[in-house]
Amino acid sequence: EPDVADIGAIAASMRPADSLGRIVATDPVYPVSARQNRVEGWVELMFTITETGTVRDIEVVDSEPQGVFDSAATQAVSSWRYQPRLANGQPVARRSSVTLRFSLDD
Repeated sequence: EPDVADIGAIAASMRPADSLGRIVATDPVYPVSARQNRVEGWVELMFTITETGTVRDIEVVDSEPQGVFDSAATQAVSSWRYQPRLANGQPVARRSSVTLRFSLDD
């Protein structure tokens, strides 16, 4: 089950459905133009969690509206860190996904 985060304009609050051992989670920066124009949306990302718990190979799977929040979401997820997953006592890489929701709190 993917992580899900609701990102508010002022106070970002993360509500992960499945944290997958996430130990560092930087909130995306809400793009200024999107906030000024009251644009809300989401970005679905797929990425690899490496053997050391860093994130690489981030891909935008889908987004709405396209291109508005992609960069902010990618930058945030690139700084996330996870507990390494072990298989037979050895750390292994794994693919994961997350949907970041950008919503303005009135």
